[in-house]
Amino acid sequence: MKSFRYLLSAWGKKIVNDKYILILLGISLLVHLISFNLPREVVFDEVHFGTFVRSYVTGENHFDIHPPLGKLFIVATAKLGAIQLPEDLTTIGQTYNARDLFFLRVFPLLIGIFLPILCYLLMRELTKSQIAAFIAGLLIVFDNALLVQSRFAFLDIPLLFFGFASVWMFLLQERASSIKTKFFLLLATGFLFGISYSIKWTALAMIVPLGLLLWRSFWKDKSFHLLFAKSALILLASLMVYAFGFTIHFALLTKPGPGDAYLEQGFREKPFIEKVILLNKAMYSYNKSISTQHPYASRWNQWPFNQKPIYYWNRVVPEQEKEQTLQRLQELTLEIQSDPQRFTEISQEVRELQQKIEWWKGNRQIWLVGNPATWFLGIFAVFAGAVLLALKIITRKPRDISAPTLFLLLASWAASFLPFTPIDRPLFLYHYFFPLLFSLLLAGYIGSWLISRFIPKQRILLSLCIIASVLVAGFLLTAPVSYGWSFDPNEWYHNSILRVLL
Repeated sequence: MKSFRYLLSAWGKKIVNDKYILILLGISLLVHLISFNLPREVVFDEVHFGTFVRSYVTGENHFDIHPPLGKLFIVATAKLGAIQLPEDLTTIGQTYNARDLFFLRVFPLLIGIFLPILCYLLMRELTKSQIAAFIAGLLIVFDNALLVQSRFAFLDIPLLFFGFASVWMFLLQERASSIKTKFFLLLATGFLFGISYSIKWTALAMIVPLGLLLWRSFWKDKSFHLLFAKSALILLASLMVYAFGFTIHFALLTKPGPGDAYLEQGFREKPFIEKVILLNKAMYSYNKSISTQHPYASRWNQWPFNQKPIYYWNRVVPEQEKEQTLQRLQELTLEIQSDPQRFTEISQEVRELQQKIEWWKGNRQIWLVGNPATWFLGIFAVFAGAVLLALKIITRKPRDISAPTLFLLLASWAASFLPFTPIDRPLFLYHYFFPLLFSLLLAGYIGSWLISRFIPKQRILLSLCIIASVLVAGFLLTAPVSYGWSFDPNEWYHNSILRVLL
């Protein structure tokens, strides 16, 4: 246990002293915290996730097509905030209590802030290159789609975080010297992997990178016993987490509710294992049967090219609400003029009304669309990586690039992407997030290889600045529809930039 604590302390010092991590963390805090918790209205799938979270608070049974653990994390932050969620989140654009929305959204936000840091650490461990890790971190921190998805009560960013964290833990385990440390890191790998697929089953794609790393480990050790022991520990730990999510789920949902319609009679009285199996069967069947079309659904072959973004929200203020707000502001202004001593008492309400009126101005929209520079570099890296891997296998050149690393990232991209190709149900751009991250890690690796091969050492900083500038340009062009900033529908941004992006 001492060696494990020592290792944690050593990692902590390395992280704090790593200038690249501090840069990425600073940028990530900035881009995520700008205009956070705006709009103070229900956005896209918050209609579903918010309602599910509320049902855990009320105890009324609900049915969802995804496992429960991700929603339970949001429930935990809701409990910490002591929020009541007095009514269901029923429609997109529904005005809702700002404090309640904050605690629904804060968990994905915090995870989103640290996702670039995690991917940096993973790449540094995988490639032993700070430059590769930093480029990958920049690509992730400046992606608008990942940013948008982390700012609302959605679960895709936590799904990514825990899935990739499991791979990082396994990589750390590979170079740990103590048996106890290896055991704890393998246990952590299993727990993190379990958390990821306890949020959504799409995280099961992480079986491929973990499986390839296990095979690489076997190739070094030449021990089937070790391979079996490691695999069994990861699997059992992940299944424990998966079962734990359902344990809490059943314990909280003790009252009849709309979810009962999807389950057979007497479901509650059945043994725990049988309930888990029956509920998972119902989730799978419902997933398979979804056929309702959606105007922003997309095909798998559109995703790598950032096509068919999703219209999440737009600001349409009812005239009655405008009149009531302006009238109330006028009343408060007159009160202050007639009795200046009341200014302190009512100034907070005045500020809130002024902010509300400012929020109405211009055209405000939020779209799930990626940074065009980031997504282009990602798909380019996939094609370039495939070519480099083929050359490496056939000619054994270039000598200074790792075929196993290329294969790991390419195979993981394919394993998380290709299973979507035969699916007929409506799918969306965010289903590409796992392959997107693998493509960005690959872009970081190939980018660092190109820099080390063709750029003199004294110009490496300049190269990184050029890459960052391109990413910042793409980020800023997309930012108005990521943050819901105001723009005139008749000006150049709407007529030029948005036509290309959307």
